[in-house]
Amino acid sequence: MPPLRGPAIFEFLVAIYGGYFGGGIGIMNLAMLAAVGMTDMHAMNALKVVLGGVINGVATFTFIATGAIAWREGAVMTVGAVIGGYFAAHYAQRLPQSWIRVFVIVTGSAMTIYFFVRAYART
Repeated sequence: MPPLRGPAIFEFLVAIYGGYFGGGIGIMNLAMLAAVGMTDMHAMNALKVVLGGVINGVATFTFIATGAIAWREGAVMTVGAVIGGYFAAHYAQRLPQSWIRVFVIVTGSAMTIYFFVRAYART
């Protein structure tokens, strides 16, 4: 099996999931990039953004074609995402990679625990 077949299959599955739901694809992509041997967190982050952009771009065209977009709300979210993405990238490049790695691990773990408890806690 060629060395990139496994990551390509994983990314295909992430793209299907991400195009529908979107939550957590950045963390999944960072985990996959680390698994294939990348160690530079800034390069991983940049590639994660490109992969996420492609996934969301394809999904957006699909949603436009099917008339499934609430344009007013979508415009507000787009502006917020662009502003937030710009500032996050600006400041993330100035932080040590170890801090970013810890932040990603802590955030991913906290979200996993939160959603697990929310889904399976007995009330």
